[in-house]
Amino acid sequence: MGRFLDSYPDIRLDLVFNDGLVDIAAEGFDAGVRIGELLEKDMIAVRIGGPMRMAVLASPTYLAEFGMPQRPADLARHRCIAYRFASTRAISSWDLIENGREIAFTPDPRLSANTMPLVVEAAAQGVGLAYTIEHLARRRLEEGSLLKVLEPFLPALDPLHLYYPSRRLIPTKLRAFIDFLRAEEK
Repeated sequence: MGRFLDSYPDIRLDLVFNDGLVDIAAEGFDAGVRIGELLEKDMIAVRIGGPMRMAVLASPTYLAEFGMPQRPADLARHRCIAYRFASTRAISSWDLIENGREIAFTPDPRLSANTMPLVVEAAAQGVGLAYTIEHLARRRLEEGSLLKVLEPFLPALDPLHLYYPSRRLIPTKLRAFIDFLRAEEK
């Protein structure tokens, strides 16, 4: 966002984070960001980045005490940290793949939070296993305070997309942002 704002000093960004499926037109937003598979058909979408990898993470101290899960079924015997949707209060399932079959594990969490950075931090502190987008834990993985487990069972997600209603007139500030994102992709 910093490079964009530096390039367009007269534009003001107002970012709202919401884990629900918001009707951006009805709510008065110019655009939204979602995983590609969750986009409505009547929206125009601009891809942001590449596919996202999921990860099950744990601290070395947690794994030394509780052991390394070998298969998705092992998750039921582990302490888990879960993401809880703020919009519905539901616990997010952990989507895995075993023998070509999709598995949706819904943990009975020891800790839940409605912000992924807190879930990642709790895992780094040894609270339990966490399921998140790998990119969000990159720093902790690089420094070794978190390790990936169950890697062969984790799916890749569609990339994020900036999306907006398919209308004829796109606001100038949104056009500038779209052009900026496309230039960043190259």
